[in-house]
Amino acid sequence: YRRILARVRSQLRAQARSTPIIAQHEARLVAATGKFVREHFRLVRRVANFVAYDRLFALWHKVHLPFFYLMLITVVIHVIAVHWYAL
Repeated sequence: YRRILARVRSQLRAQARSTPIIAQHEARLVAATGKFVREHFRLVRRVANFVAYDRLFALWHKVHLPFFYLMLITVVIHVIAVHWYAL
């Protein structure tokens, strides 16, 4: 963040030397750019968190799906055994 902001400031200073309008609004441009970069990084962190949760859910799904099938087989065997024993 700091490196990007320093780069923006140096670019704006260079542009301000040749363009009076940029020189007039340089502080506002730096502040607006800082807000934009901060918000961009915040959103990148949110996306990274989402990707981490997505991977975690995929792992959970891979682990629990075999348990589901095992329980399904157990239920079928249990129902058959109960009805067989009742005869």
